[in-house]
Amino acid sequence: MDRRTGAKSKRPKPPEPDRGNNRFKLTSASAQRFDYPIFCLKHLVTGYTLRECDKKLSSLFASKLYFMAQQTWINLENGDHKSGAGFEQIPKEQFKMRMPAIVTEDVSKLHVMRFNGKSGRIVGLRSDEVLHITHIEIDKSAYDHGS
Repeated sequence: MDRRTGAKSKRPKPPEPDRGNNRFKLTSASAQRFDYPIFCLKHLVTGYTLRECDKKLSSLFASKLYFMAQQTWINLENGDHKSGAGFEQIPKEQFKMRMPAIVTEDVSKLHVMRFNGKSGRIVGLRSDEVLHITHIEIDKSAYDHGS
């Protein structure tokens, strides 16, 4: 109550916490750019997910993500893709499988990296530091691999 007028004082209320949005929000301290990859598995396409992998392939996939996380983007972009140490960029038109909505019309190439010798591939789209993994290919059905 205001002593002068007898009316209740109107104190500003503290802001309500945003309960409906649980998304990660960058603060000024963490808004820096990173030179290593960050992985997103949200956009995996049905038929090309970890569900199609057995325990051995799942382990090889996890090991490849660990390997990639220890590298810089420059090392991954310039590494030898045939040995599995780097990415190969393949034109989007060469892929046979369905693309998720994140692969928009302006995307011309996707990043591909081997994780199981000649048969396992990680296919994704790079956006800044994030590699949005769209397909985990285990049977050479995603695109024409040549001879």
